[in-house]
Amino acid sequence: MSARPFLFRLQLSAETDDDMLLDLANQVLGHLGFGDQASAEVAGLLHGASTRARVEGSRDVRFDVRGGALEIVVTHANRREWRTTRPLP
Repeated sequence: MSARPFLFRLQLSAETDDDMLLDLANQVLGHLGFGDQASAEVAGLLHGASTRARVEGSRDVRFDVRGGALEIVVTHANRREWRTTRPLP
């Protein structure tokens, strides 16, 4: 599935429940055509990264699609905490 480039970024407070992010990630991944197993794997990694960054306070999460790939980045205090890139299915 070919997807048009897009950028989706959100800022989460320290009080924001990571389960909401997990649900959102599963929706984005499913929309992009990732299967259940791949979505669960990536969403689980994202959930873990967000939980670790949450200790530092607010965090930013970015979903960036371009060039046939999805990049997900979690940052806190303007430092990159975690990143993964996956080719689009």
